[in-house]
Amino acid sequence: MKAYELMALAEKEPTKYAGRTYKIVHGCAIRATSERETHCFNGIMVDGNGELIGVTDGKVTIYLAYVSSGVEVEEIPQDVPFMEAVKAYSEGRTIFVERDGKKRTYEDSCYCGFFEANDILYGKWYIQD
Repeated sequence: MKAYELMALAEKEPTKYAGRTYKIVHGCAIRATSERETHCFNGIMVDGNGELIGVTDGKVTIYLAYVSSGVEVEEIPQDVPFMEAVKAYSEGRTIFVERDGKKRTYEDSCYCGFFEANDILYGKWYIQD
């Protein structure tokens, strides 16, 4: 996704995107310093106002990030508790679990299969948009 597309979405629905973190996959998000130097972030986070905040090595900074039209981002999924994932699944959303380097996806809430006990206990659960 282009960073400017994310900015437009976050401006329309800031609470939906607040707290989501994205890695930069093409280009650079920068912050200008008073010394006319630039610092390149390797990620961005959307704050509660829909603004982009710089992320460096997985740590959120306090600086606004500026992006050009060519910057592309990819969301870094945040894991959720198992029951939150199941609730989303029951509402028709796609969920997935990662455990031991493997990923299992559940796409159809009509599927009446079972969740594996070890996935429930030890897996990291995600809701896919």
